[in-house]
Amino acid sequence: AGRHRLARQEGRAYLHLGQVAAALGQAEMAQGWFQQALALARKTHDPALEAGGASAIGEGFLELGAYDEALRQFERALVLATESGYLEGRLENLTRAAEVHKLLGDSRRSIALFKEALRISSGLKNRVSQAVNYAHLGEIYAALGDFKKSLGYLNRALRTNREIGSVRGEGECLFSICRAYNVAGSHEAAVGRCGEALAFAEAHGNQAQRARAAPELGNAY
Repeated sequence: AGRHRLARQEGRAYLHLGQVAAALGQAEMAQGWFQQALALARKTHDPALEAGGASAIGEGFLELGAYDEALRQFERALVLATESGYLEGRLENLTRAAEVHKLLGDSRRSIALFKEALRISSGLKNRVSQAVNYAHLGEIYAALGDFKKSLGYLNRALRTNREIGSVRGEGECLFSICRAYNVAGSHEAAVGRCGEALAFAEAHGNQAQRARAAPELGNAY
């Protein structure tokens, strides 16, 4: 038992080292640490650790644009997190898998996963995750042309981001709402929302957001 406990601690240390390496842009080194964490997780039958390792490897593939392999890792992590009863891990990997399905254009599957993630995040009172999942659902419904649902989710995301004080999240939501009104052809509403998104970006020194919002405001006129 003591040997297994030490091995689990070692595995978590490898996982942490991989996360540090990934944050520093050392992708190859990070993958090496994650693989070592996975190996120890399997050896010690630690599904929560194995889920963390698989999820971290999925993040690496996602950064490389290898969506199919990223999805395989996130789905594997999701199964492991579910089996171990690790709800936060299940929530994280539901959201990540949904994001990959969104990138691959599978709206039906991504909507189902985001809604499941939203259900769990509500139960856990994870407001950050709620905001993220509301925003994703709003963007998908906008792409599908269902603007009533889109704006419903995007406004909930905006409200949640404001309540938790997420400046980045608020800026992203303002831009998504602006764009949704433009795509819907509601240009009068778009002028107000795009102007708000642009002013918010300028007030917070977000040049990337400003570069996206300015053309949308132009399109609204």
